[in-house]
Amino acid sequence: MGMALTLGRLTLLALGLYFAVLMGGLTLLAMLAGIVSAKALMFRKIRHASP
Repeated sequence: MGMALTLGRLTLLALGLYFAVLMGGLTLLAMLAGIVSAKALMFRKIRHASP
């Protein structure tokens, strides 16, 4: 189950990168900003969850 979710995430990331390259630089920057903010949110949740 975990492997399927990981492959799904990687597939969506690759698809998003492909469309970003097709659409231009602004879309690429928006996608990268989304990835960075999602990682920051995940790290914040992990930090607050641990005592």
